[in-house]
Amino acid sequence: MVEKENFLYVPEVKDWKELLKIGTSYLKEKNIVTNKYHEALLKEIDKLGFYFIISKEIALVHIAPGGENLKTNLLFINLGKEINFSSDERHKVKHCFFLTAINSQDHIEILSNFAKEMSNKQFVKELDGVKDYENYLSISKQYFK
Repeated sequence: MVEKENFLYVPEVKDWKELLKIGTSYLKEKNIVTNKYHEALLKEIDKLGFYFIISKEIALVHIAPGGENLKTNLLFINLGKEINFSSDERHKVKHCFFLTAINSQDHIEILSNFAKEMSNKQFVKELDGVKDYENYLSISKQYFK
């Protein structure tokens, strides 16, 4: 589950680059990642494509543990309007999470919890209308007690 300070609602973004900039800038401001995190993420995208789009409307943006990650964290940016990362229908995103981990154990633990939450299709569907943390928390508690 995402902590209050790690929930952002963004009504609209111009494109995927703006979304990633919002997320990485927020993480940098909170001293969760280094100044080079954004650049490292873009290099990974150049090399691997949009590897972090894990299912319809869901992205889990991350790079390898350690390196540019200073703290283990999960940031959730819920978008008011979905965006396209490419012309591929599978690359439409409305719920974007940023995972940072300082080691492999933390990385796997967050991934495991994340997979549990995101495998519940009804929960994911209800995220569509979430604009504030209290609403997110209320929905989360309905499904994950």
